Amino acid sequence: MPDCVLAFIISFISTVILTPAVRWLCIRFAFYADPNPIIATHKVAKPTLGGIAVYFSFLIALAVVMIQTNQILFFLKLLAGTMPIFIMGIYDDLKGLSFKFKGLAEIILVIAFVLIFKIKPGFDVHPVFDYFLMLFWFVGIINAINLIDIMDGLASGIGLFASLGFFVLAALMGRPELIPIAAALAGCYLAFLYFNFNPAKIFLGDNGSLVMGLALAYLAFELFGHEPLSPKTMAPVIILAIPIFEVFLLVLRRLKKKIGVFEGSPDHLALVIQSFGYSIPKTAVIIYLVAAILVVLGLLVATSSVTVQVIVSIVVLVTAAFLLGFMRNVKVKG
Repeated sequence: MPDCVLAFIISFISTVILTPAVRWLCIRFAFYADPNPIIATHKVAKPTLGGIAVYFSFLIALAVVMIQTNQILFFLKLLAGTMPIFIMGIYDDLKGLSFKFKGLAEIILVIAFVLIFKIKPGFDVHPVFDYFLMLFWFVGIINAINLIDIMDGLASGIGLFASLGFFVLAALMGRPELIPIAAALAGCYLAFLYFNFNPAKIFLGDNGSLVMGLALAYLAFELFGHEPLSPKTMAPVIILAIPIFEVFLLVLRRLKKKIGVFEGSPDHLALVIQSFGYSIPKTAVIIYLVAAILVVLGLLVATSSVTVQVIVSIVVLVTAAFLLGFMRNVKVKG
């Protein structure tokens, strides 16, 4: 059985088994996410920490695959690189962290991750700029995924489509060591979506969204971060365009309201879409459809001529700019 198929199946089955167990523990020890009065996407407390099931299912799948293929050292690096941010996410879910501490910790943990994997950027601009851009990419995607996780099924659905996109790219670009990682992520998110889609039985939690952001940022960088900047570099940006768009939309709407950029507010992309009268499930499905289209466009940019890369990138950027301008002014209750 191919490694990617094995990783997908094991991660899927493990998530199906572990998620109800984690949910039971959350109920047993009262680990709930209370309704947010600012972002009212759920009205009753729900079990959180679903990311525990996803994370350990991911590790189980990769442990099986990498032990078989003599990649034990790589697996240990993956474990050492992801465990700290996972633990921080659990603490944030249970106790809460200030955005200043959380941001600083993310920078430190990303630097540790980069050192563990000995990741070196290849943008070929200037060493200082290259490393700054690499750090900005990792921390930015981690936070973007974390920010968009405000509605049932949203982050897990986006993670599923992005993982599938990077799976295809890893196969096309001849990166066999990345294929099982993307496949395992996809298996986890597909299975978790059953429990997380509206009405959600359990939430992913910060522990899940932070690890998701780190994993997706890593896959994207390994595929495109070791070559000079070019229109092709837009491929991972397009694949992850929805969480990136979320960040810009939040900043623009909060600046317009003259409130702090890091202050909670009902200005998220999903809530803006929902304000047009869509239910939570329909809002999620709309975002899934856009995510699928963006994955296809990202694959097109990664595999086509420079002319096509430029045209598609410009179309995506112009469309995003138009939508930002329009959504900036949409009124959302809250």
